[in-house]
Amino acid sequence: MLQLIALAYFLVGSVIATSLPTGTTLNGTYTGVYSTSFEQDFFLGIPYLQAPVDDRRFHPADSLTSSWNGTRNATAYAPSCVGYGPSDRPDDMSEDCLYLNIVRPHHHTSTTTDLLPVVIYFHGGGFSGGSARDGRYNLSSFVARSVQQEQPVIAVSFNYRLSAWGFLYSNQIRDTGATNVGLRDQRYALQWVQENIAGFGGDPQQVTVWGQGAGASSVGFQLTAYAGRDDGLLRGAILQSGNPVPARGLNGTQYFQPLYDALAQQMVPGKDTCWVSPDRMACLRTVPFAEMNAAINATSPHGWFPVIDGDIVSEQPSRSLYTRKFVPVPIILGAATDEGTAQMPAEFELTDGAYLDPQSYGVAPGIALPQVLVDQITAAYANVSSVPAVKARLYQGDAAVIANRRQACATWSRNNVTSYCYRWNVALDAAQRSAQHGDELPFVFDNTRGTGYEHNPLSTESLVELAAQVSGSWVSFVATLNPNAWKTATNSSVVATSITSKGGIPIWPRYGAPHQYALAFQANGTSYVEEDTWRATPIRLINGPPSGIAVAYQR
Repeated sequence: MLQLIALAYFLVGSVIATSLPTGTTLNGTYTGVYSTSFEQDFFLGIPYLQAPVDDRRFHPADSLTSSWNGTRNATAYAPSCVGYGPSDRPDDMSEDCLYLNIVRPHHHTSTTTDLLPVVIYFHGGGFSGGSARDGRYNLSSFVARSVQQEQPVIAVSFNYRLSAWGFLYSNQIRDTGATNVGLRDQRYALQWVQENIAGFGGDPQQVTVWGQGAGASSVGFQLTAYAGRDDGLLRGAILQSGNPVPARGLNGTQYFQPLYDALAQQMVPGKDTCWVSPDRMACLRTVPFAEMNAAINATSPHGWFPVIDGDIVSEQPSRSLYTRKFVPVPIILGAATDEGTAQMPAEFELTDGAYLDPQSYGVAPGIALPQVLVDQITAAYANVSSVPAVKARLYQGDAAVIANRRQACATWSRNNVTSYCYRWNVALDAAQRSAQHGDELPFVFDNTRGTGYEHNPLSTESLVELAAQVSGSWVSFVATLNPNAWKTATNSSVVATSITSKGGIPIWPRYGAPHQYALAFQANGTSYVEEDTWRATPIRLINGPPSGIAVAYQR
C-alpha cells in the first residue's frame, strides 16, 4: 500500500511539460517528468548496473556497457528488490531491481553554471526489506525545503539487493568474491553518481550519503569499506538509528552455513534439491525466480546480514573505528530515545514477569557472550530500572543502536572530525511513552502531507513547525556540512525564525571535548542541548572498554 501511495504522490499534479527535462549519463540521455506541483524534475527507474539475473544471481552485478543515441524514458519507478518486510508488495518486486531515482529543482539542469550539492538516500528495512519507492522516503518535500531556504540540492534514492539475494554466505561462497553483494550494489550506486550526476546538474564533489536504520548501517559500512579506503565518493554522512558499528554481531560460516544448507535442501518441484548437486551455487542460480523466492521465504528470509569477508568488510567495524580505518567526513548521527521496542526479537513478550538476560537477544545471534560480561550487564541494568520489561527494552536499544552511536560520536571527536549528534525524543503515537525507531522520518523529510502513512503523523502546528526546523537543518548539512548554517544565513537568505512562530531549535554544538554535547529534539519549542553521558556504565560495558573494540559482540 505504501508504494502505491508513493507513486500517486509523485505523479499526481505532474504533467509532461512541452520541453521535457533531460539528464545525460555516460551511456546516453534520459527524459524525465516535470512536476508542476513541486516545480521539480523526476528521473525515475534509471539502471545503475546490469540486471543481476541468471548466472549473475548471488554475484556482483556487471557494469552498464550499452549506449544509445536519442533519449530513453526515466518516467516511472522500477521494481523493488525482493524483500520480506511488512511494506514489501510482491507485485512490485523483481530480481531485476538495481535502479535509482533523481529529484532536482526544475530550474537547475546540467547547463546551470553552479552544480548543486547532492544527497543520496539509503533506505532501511533490516537488510531484508524496504525500497526506494516507499512513500515515507519521498524526496520531493526535502528538495522543496532546500529551495525554500535557498540551499537547493539534488536528491537520489536507489534499490540494493536484500536478504539472501544480497547477503548469501557459506563456505562455498566465502572465497569467491561474491560476498556482501548488497553492499557492493550500494558502492556501485555511489560510483554511478560520481560519474553521471553532473549531467543532471549535481556536483559530484559535494555528495552526502544519508540513511536510517539498516540504511544508516549501510552508510556506516561504506565509511569503513575496504579498510576505510577513501575513493572520493562522499564528503558527508547522515546516520539515523544506525551506525558504523552495526546492530548485530558479524557471524561467520558457523552461523550462516546451516541457513545456506537449508536453502539448498529446499525441494524444487519435479527436480532434485540443489543439495545433491556437485555445484550447489550453480544450481541455485538456475532455480526459477518464484521457486527461489519461495525457498528463501520458507527458510530464513530475515537471517542474512553482512559478513566480514576481508574485502569490502575487511574486519570488525569497531576495530576499524579504533584504528582510524574509516573515511573521516563530517557526520550527523543520532538515535531515538527508545530504540529497544522496535529492536526486541518478535518472539519475546515484554512482560514484568520475566527479565531476559542479554545473551538471549538478537543483537548477538549465534555468538556466546562471556558469562562475566552477561553478569556485569545484568547488574548494570538492575541499577537503571526495577521493571523487567523496561530493563529489557533499554538493553536491547542500547546494545543494538545507542551504544554504537555514542561510540561513533566519540571516535569522530577523538580524531578531530566534525560530528553533530542527537537524541530524537518526539513520539509519533500519543500512546507511546517515548520516541521509537523511525519516529523522526516524517520530520527529516518534511513530510507534512503524510505520504506513505495511514494517517498524517504531522497533525499539529507544532509538529509541522518542528519538521521545518529539522529538515531545514538536514538540508543545511547537505549544502554546507553545517546544520546551523541556515540559521545564521550562511549560504542562505532564509533563517530559522522566519518559518516558525515559536522559536527554533537551539544552535547544534559539535560533539567533543570538553563536553560531549548532543541535541535532544522535542516538540513545542522545547528542544535542548544535553550532555551525552546518561547510562554511562552499561553502555561502556557494551562498547568494550577501554579500546571501544566490541570483541564480545563480534562487530
